[in-house]
Amino acid sequence: MSILLPAQFDFNTLPDAATRASMGSSIKQGESTIDAVNEKINMLEIALAKLIAETKSQVDSLADQKRALENGVASARGYLAPVRKLPADILSDIFMMLLENDPLAPWTLSAVNRQWRTTALTTPRLWSRIRIQPPAMPSGNALRLWVERSGDSCPLDIEITLAPPANWQPSTTISRADREAQRDEVQWGHVVMFHLGSQVHRWRRFVYRAERLFMFLGALNVTFGNGNAPLLEEFVIDCGDVGHHHVSPDPWCYFPTSTNCKVPQMRTLDLRNVPFTWNSPMLRGLHKLSLADQSHPVASTTRLSMDRLLTVLSNNPDLETLSLELRCGSAVLPPRDLVLHKLKSLTIVGGDAHTLEFLDHLTLPALENLSVRLSVPEPVDDTLQTLLSRSGHPHIKRFACHPAYADEFPSRAVAALPTITHLEMLEMMPRDVLVQLTPHPHSDSAGPAAMPGVPNSSNVLCPVLENVIIRGCPSLAQALPELVQFISHRNPNELASTGGKSTSGLPALKSVVITDCGMPLEDDIREWITARVPHVVLDPSLP
Repeated sequence: MSILLPAQFDFNTLPDAATRASMGSSIKQGESTIDAVNEKINMLEIALAKLIAETKSQVDSLADQKRALENGVASARGYLAPVRKLPADILSDIFMMLLENDPLAPWTLSAVNRQWRTTALTTPRLWSRIRIQPPAMPSGNALRLWVERSGDSCPLDIEITLAPPANWQPSTTISRADREAQRDEVQWGHVVMFHLGSQVHRWRRFVYRAERLFMFLGALNVTFGNGNAPLLEEFVIDCGDVGHHHVSPDPWCYFPTSTNCKVPQMRTLDLRNVPFTWNSPMLRGLHKLSLADQSHPVASTTRLSMDRLLTVLSNNPDLETLSLELRCGSAVLPPRDLVLHKLKSLTIVGGDAHTLEFLDHLTLPALENLSVRLSVPEPVDDTLQTLLSRSGHPHIKRFACHPAYADEFPSRAVAALPTITHLEMLEMMPRDVLVQLTPHPHSDSAGPAAMPGVPNSSNVLCPVLENVIIRGCPSLAQALPELVQFISHRNPNELASTGGKSTSGLPALKSVVITDCGMPLEDDIREWITARVPHVVLDPSLP
């Protein structure tokens, strides 16, 4: 019902008495009607809420019934599943496959049902791969069970990986809570190594990696099993920070510092920022060796002399991979020349003047990968060129360079290696190198050695180059024209193009990686490179 105003009204005038009485009666009648309508609305809302509640209750009841039926069907299917008919040995092999993606799979599998638990507990191999890493840090009791379930004779593959919390920040002060945490870490570390060390005769692989210095490291300073590890093939202690003497001030007596340990099967040794003894049996008969000590040379009182380093290498004639990040001391005894006939990969990092002298005594005829990241003030070009010449110019395919000075690229040494397919430039000025990587058919200057079957190979550095990495080179912005010319000569056509091959006759680039070079490349240059090279990795564009 509407309240009607008079046909003729004016808000600028007052209504007369008759109009006032008529409209007052209409207002009262309208208010009464509003109350009646509102009461009906409330009643309908109550009825609607009741209906919704009843309907929701019915839906919930049906949903519970559905879940119960689904669980029943799933249980019935599980009861009839073919996997239940598998023999225990096949089920055990399937369990082993799950270890590749989930190191904690044994614990999950043993909690499924009685059959799977029996199979898991009677498969020692399933428990022989012990992984300790955040966030699943096992208690001492859990680790004891882990070791016990691995049996008495199954070789153990052990990895311990420690990392600080995501929000961890180094502090110059140590609070009471920090001291308690360190104490707990020390206790936990000794409990862990007590259980693992008791089975050292079964170790096949032991790996400890930590991003920083953890108190756990001190638990490794123990002579396990009287130094007898007959099955041990790989031993890795990779500490991301120096200062092991703060963790364990006592003289180190573990495998790498022992002179009477027995490790006849050792093939891989990787030690970073932890002590070792040059005449330890652990440094003999290796196929892969990595030694790194990042401590300051003034603070290091046990620097390995150059002649002893050569002796270490001579005790490993079958060495295939060698990585050194050491500052050698001067030779005490006259150094001996050494030929490593099987060495395929050499990485030299840091170093000093003695490092260059060390390289002068090596001959590496089988070398395929060479990474040079020296911080010596002297140019390394002559030393590398002499090494390669003495080694018979081996067919090196991968070369990485991080010179002490940004403009010191060993061009002459690289020119003698036309077989390089992978080139990595780290923290250097790439402009001149890019020019040398670009063909100049009309140049009269003497170029690199020619590559048989590759046109114009005598006019360009690395004629069969396929992969290029430029990392940490802030001056790349000034070398963009040279970069474009280099890629244009190697990959003149876009990937979707059906045009002819490169006029230079050189193989096309397969991969270009440019990262950490200051300002990201502009979008047009990014698109141009991506359109020509199959695999491209660049820093993200600025928002």
